[in-house]
Amino acid sequence: MEAFSSLIQQFQFHTEVYHNARLCGNWKLEQHRTDQTCFHLITGGHCYLSIPDYGDTVLEYGDLILFPKEPQHSLFNTELQTSQEGTQDTDLLCAKVDFGHSGVEALLKSLPHVLILKNQETNFWLKPILNLIIAENTLRHRGSDAILNRLSELIFIYSLRHYLNQNPTEVSLLALYADTRLSLAVDAIHTHPGTNWTIDKLAQISAMSRTRFAVYFKSRSGWTVMQYITWWRMQVALGLLKQGESVSTVSYQVGYQSESAFSRVFAKHFGCNPGKASRQFRSGTKSDI
Repeated sequence: MEAFSSLIQQFQFHTEVYHNARLCGNWKLEQHRTDQTCFHLITGGHCYLSIPDYGDTVLEYGDLILFPKEPQHSLFNTELQTSQEGTQDTDLLCAKVDFGHSGVEALLKSLPHVLILKNQETNFWLKPILNLIIAENTLRHRGSDAILNRLSELIFIYSLRHYLNQNPTEVSLLALYADTRLSLAVDAIHTHPGTNWTIDKLAQISAMSRTRFAVYFKSRSGWTVMQYITWWRMQVALGLLKQGESVSTVSYQVGYQSESAFSRVFAKHFGCNPGKASRQFRSGTKSDI
């Protein structure tokens, strides 16, 4: 599996539509800061988006707004926006995105505070999804809620990929998945997290010298090679613990010959040792990781 796909699957995210309605007349929705990952999609009409210190933006049909961490903002439609008599109704779908664990923070920090994708930029992939959403809203057959949630998952993944493709020179974690020179090495790390990876081995995979590879990796991601390897191993480890694997088994699968060494690194990343995390997962106790 290529690196971007494995990254998406590792974070075990799911979406839930929490607003999907037509807003009529002059209306205003005030959203408080929640730090929740969410997005708004204009499925009909138009409106304004206002964010403190960011300004006002006119949103048209098919425009998408993604918040990695939801700030205070408002959406509204007033008579000031219309040149014709009366006001135009606005159809608005809002969805929140929940993740399997806290390792996703590194991904979210790679994104801007607000990502506004205009319809003309995304029409080729968003239009088919938007048509399905409108059809579900019109027909409201059995299973519509579940279908809308799954369509929202697609919107989130497509939005990340769109940002990745449109910002190939951005220095961030996400840049690793857009860089063709590093993709083979990153794929190898993801596919075989338990391998005793060295910079020399990964440089050979990328057809670079050791020094060139290390410098280039840092220049693209802001991370050292070994920082990334450790980070990815901990994401895999957490996923395996949630699946019920034992600490000793997980330790070996992510490349640690010593369970105590694995436990120290895990605790540094997640704030608790893997044994405690494993017990919480087995008992169904709420965990912060």
